Amino acid sequence: MAEYLIKAKDNPEVACSLTWLDFQVRDLAPGETFAGEAEGKETGITVLYGRCDITAGGETFAGAGARDRIEPGSSPHVALIPPGARYEVKARTDVKISVSETPAGGRLAAVAHIPAGSIPGARRGTGRTERTIYDLIPEGIDTKLMIYEVYTPEGNWSSFPPHKHDTDSDDESLLEEVYLFHFDPPEGFALIWLCDDEGQLDHAYAARDGDLELIPRGYHSMCVSPGYLCSTHAVMAGPTNEWKIHFKEEFKHLYDWDK
Repeated sequence: MAEYLIKAKDNPEVACSLTWLDFQVRDLAPGETFAGEAEGKETGITVLYGRCDITAGGETFAGAGARDRIEPGSSPHVALIPPGARYEVKARTDVKISVSETPAGGRLAAVAHIPAGSIPGARRGTGRTERTIYDLIPEGIDTKLMIYEVYTPEGNWSSFPPHKHDTDSDDESLLEEVYLFHFDPPEGFALIWLCDDEGQLDHAYAARDGDLELIPRGYHSMCVSPGYLCSTHAVMAGPTNEWKIHFKEEFKHLYDWDK
């Protein structure tokens, strides 16, 4: 199980390194900084909560972030940084950020900021599969990173029907993915199913507040415990930024995203 779930109780600043995606979470106190350089990689910085100044490519976006906690109704600030550019995040308040990196695709040529609150949420699914999706990378920004925020109500399913994106084909694209979980109240949990068609991969396990799920391959789906709202910060990356998914055949008839 440790291969696919990193527990926040063991390491609050969770991190992972896959083939196409590196991901880490950093907590900054007021006045603290986090700096780096995107050497050969595209970097995405998501301000999950708090306010900070982000300097990259010689420009500063002051006061990035617009919320004190992770909650629906307002999308987070995202900064996209091209390879070779130095960046620094300086906290004004307590801040939690995620840092996502993927090998550069050669088309993100300048720093891009997506201000907090600028992305509307979209409903996906109906009834017990209803959730709200924030696609945080607007059209026109050519990055290989795909960054989302998903809110799943109590007792509902998300990433449903079970689907995968681990092969390049006419109807599927290879995309590694991570899920960072938060719950309101924080005692909540989600149950995750990760499997394949061959039966070599068949795991079910619980994710708690702050845990990181790794999805390098396989079908995946999840449900949220009653009484708790689940926020999933999801990041995907692969050889291209084309999003094509393949549903697990026996559940394909339950697809209801367009209803």
